Amino acid sequence: MGLTLTEKILKAHLVEGEMVKGSEIGIRIDQTLTQDATGTMAYLEFEAMGVPRVRTERSVAYIDHNTLQSGFENADDHRFIGSVAKKHGIWFSRPGNGICHQVHLERFGVPGKTLIEVSKILSGEADSEVRLYFTANHIVFEFDDTTVVSRLIEGEYFKIEQMLSSDYDTKVKINKRELLDCIDRATLLVKEGDKKPIIMNITDGNMELKINSFIGSMNEDIDITKEGKDILIGFNPKFFIDALRVIDEEEVSLYMVNPKAPCFIKDDEGKFIYLILPVNFNAATN
Repeated sequence: MGLTLTEKILKAHLVEGEMVKGSEIGIRIDQTLTQDATGTMAYLEFEAMGVPRVRTERSVAYIDHNTLQSGFENADDHRFIGSVAKKHGIWFSRPGNGICHQVHLERFGVPGKTLIEVSKILSGEADSEVRLYFTANHIVFEFDDTTVVSRLIEGEYFKIEQMLSSDYDTKVKINKRELLDCIDRATLLVKEGDKKPIIMNITDGNMELKINSFIGSMNEDIDITKEGKDILIGFNPKFFIDALRVIDEEEVSLYMVNPKAPCFIKDDEGKFIYLILPVNFNAATN
């Protein structure tokens, strides 16, 4: 007999114990949601554990239940929850933002995460079938005895065709392994969740890579062949690593226009092309 949806989710998040009825297990928690009716007690218990920061992908404290301020008790609870949120890295939703369940679904339900979870639940058999249904705002997955509903991301996706311009002001040819190893070393200085960019200062014959974080800093140089203008540009290091790891060529070519335009990694034969958006490193490093 197949697993139920609940059992499949538990199995995908299992970190301790075995999936045997009646036995104790430990699971990984992706997100937490608290509201002010019960959040005060939850955070008192959390502080008693002595954990300095939350370790979930996202934890949110909502003030949406006890909003009637007829006495000092609710106000005191709200001030306490706000202070705990600030101290321990918890998102704080002020009164008036809306009811927690719907707000959390709309703001923090990640469709990409839904696809990952659906892939974990799927049987993996070649002849298994998944049916997809769309509305203006939602997508529905149906397979086996399971139905998964997810909200679609609002807005319009990048017009990739318009971004794939053949024009460039700077072209860099660089050893792929040296670049990948350098960026990989830089990420050791960045805690998970931090948005610290790697800065590339490209001049004639040299690429200087820099990163600064609370842990430390790195500054390395790599020999390059450059055509065009010098440029100072910043990127999320993870995006570069993801692209470079799947490229087999010994050397890669980077094409750039300006610090706010996409960077392209591509080969002369047109076998692959990767588009990486830069970041505003001045704002990110301040």
